[in-house]
Amino acid sequence: MDADDRRPWALVTFAFAALVGLLLQTRGALLPSFQASFGVTEAELGLLAPLASAASFLVVLVVGLRAGDLPPERSLALSFAGVAVSLVVVWWVPTFGLLVVALVGATAAAGVGRALDRPVLSHLYPAERPRLFSLYEMSWAVGATAGPLLATAALSLGEWRLTYLVAAAGFGLLAVGVSRLELPAGVDRERSLALSALPRLIGRPTVRTMSLALVLSVAVEAGVFTWLPFYATGFLDRATATLLLSVYLVAYVPGRFFASRVVSRVGPERVVLASASGGGVALVVLLSVRSVLPAAAASFALGFLISAVYPTVQAWATGALPEFSGPINAVANASATLGAVVSPALVGFAADATDIALAMWLLPVFMTGLLLLALVVVARSSRPRPQ
Repeated sequence: MDADDRRPWALVTFAFAALVGLLLQTRGALLPSFQASFGVTEAELGLLAPLASAASFLVVLVVGLRAGDLPPERSLALSFAGVAVSLVVVWWVPTFGLLVVALVGATAAAGVGRALDRPVLSHLYPAERPRLFSLYEMSWAVGATAGPLLATAALSLGEWRLTYLVAAAGFGLLAVGVSRLELPAGVDRERSLALSALPRLIGRPTVRTMSLALVLSVAVEAGVFTWLPFYATGFLDRATATLLLSVYLVAYVPGRFFASRVVSRVGPERVVLASASGGGVALVVLLSVRSVLPAAAASFALGFLISAVYPTVQAWATGALPEFSGPINAVANASATLGAVVSPALVGFAADATDIALAMWLLPVFMTGLLLLALVVVARSSRPRPQ
């Protein structure tokens, strides 16, 4: 397979990941603008995230299981076009109800792309799967970092809706680009999986380990995403506390790039072990210091290290069953969603019962679980195989 035939597909998937990250991270920055434009309550604003997450989860699960039945070229083009059209509607909407429908529609349409993009990469680059998955996630981090900057630029021009018009243009260009591509000859084709067979897939040791690792690592990530600025206002001013989250997010870019360079040399198991052990130390430091420079350094170190886990363990599990890349991608997304839902809620309940400084120590518990899991996997991989 010619590298020149694969490169456009890699660029399309990386650009899509960046735009998805951008779209996700602009939403939080624009919530005050939604409230000012439509006169809604905080409770109504709070509907956006769970509805969008539920739509994305269902679409990724259904499409991922049936990925082998879908032509990736046409499906991805329709996905990108659907996101673009939905975002143009967001730019136009006169009511909050239509805004919710349009944003959920955009997330659902993007879910089709998220169900198929990594399986496409998996089959195009079977020998470089961990590296390509890390670069894919690095692209997401670049977009996520740029999202608040785009929202800020639109607000500086006095019109938050421009954010979505720019994003719509990006997805529209991707739709046009992918519609002109064809998968290279010789690419292994995906196999579909019936819903009834999903428990057997999850029961495989590698997939089960991936799922548990993602629940634990995303629990840490989601806890930091949700609560770090709020926690840090206990010892820093609000602007500086918010900056800690930006420092954490920026670290995902070099973290995932570095992981893409070393994973083939040391193996995915040791990358996860290093991330869990080093990340655990950084997290404990972050929760122990009370001044800005040590907190910023710990935030960066934590983001750099924890960012490697998701792409590494997913690539590891996919390599064990490459013909089921789509279903494994669906299981990975479901596991990540579980971690993202459970952790912020637990920290919130604990903070309500005690205080946020104490509640944040639930995150090292999740990190300890990830460390123990990584130790078990590394120990098993180091055992001599029977002859």
